[in-house]
Formats: sequence, C-alpha cells, structure tokens
Amino acid sequence: MKFVAEIQEQPIRFELATDNGQLRAIHEESGTPLDLRTLFPGVYSLILNHRSHVVAVRFNRELLVQVDGVSTTVVLKDEMALQLEAMGWESALDKRMGQILAPIPGLVTQVLKSVGDEVTEGDALLIMEAMKMENELKAPVSGTVQSIHVQPGQSVEKGALILEIA
Repeated sequence: MKFVAEIQEQPIRFELATDNGQLRAIHEESGTPLDLRTLFPGVYSLILNHRSHVVAVRFNRELLVQVDGVSTTVVLKDEMALQLEAMGWESALDKRMGQILAPIPGLVTQVLKSVGDEVTEGDALLIMEAMKMENELKAPVSGTVQSIHVQPGQSVEKGALILEIA
C-alpha cells in the first residue's frame, strides 16, 4: 500500500507491505528498502545509513514519531486520503461536527478545557495515556466546547466520544 508521510511539510512517498510477518517499507523514488523491525507494539528498530535508531510511534490524527529521543510530527496519508484531498473533501470529513473521538484506547490524565471555553483549531484539549505514552488531543475545528464526556482518571475505548465543539 502506498503512502505519503509529511514530515515538517516535506512529502516522502513510500510503500508499506508485510513480508513473512515483518513490516517492510520501501522509499518510492529510490526503491531503497528501509530496515525496519518491530521491537514491540509502537516501537521499532530502524537502520538507516548504517546507523541504528529506535523509533517510537504514537497516533493522534497525526503520528508523533520519536527517533533516538527526538520527537517530530508526521502526517500520514494513504491513497484514499490523497484522493479525497485532491477532490477537496478531506477537510469536510476530518472536521465533521467538531466531535473528538478517542483515536486509541487509553486513560484520560488531564482535561485542559471546560464547557463554554473558546478553542481555536489545533488547541490542546486533553491528554490521554496509552502504552505508557502521553497523547495530546487537539481541536480539529475552532469554536466553543459544547460538552465533555470524560474526566481525568477515566479509561476510554477507541472511538469513544470524548468532547464536542460547536
């Protein structure tokens, strides 16, 4: 399956596949395979230019990738997302009704906003912990916090409605 990863607004085209149970990534332009091995869920070993790197990946509408302790945000788009974007539909699908759903199962550790607060697209709304990593959930749209369906210390399942913005 082909993907585009946007890292600091630079697109990198690659193909992901599995080969004998191992994740295989190939840089589309050069055809160079990446030596990528799963250490445990969400943590990988990457050998690049004869150097070994530990890569930790967290998902929250974007990927937060940590390589050798340095974090960067990666926006990952598959073929469907690229086609929707080309037709101008991605923003309508992504921002529908300002509903924030849990992207993964986890524990809500902090709620940073209250009902009635004005938020701007990209504002931090709450912090969730999953797989011993903190994930900051951000506002997909600007508006007013209409309702909050969680509280600190609460566990949530993937897809659970967390917060609504009107």
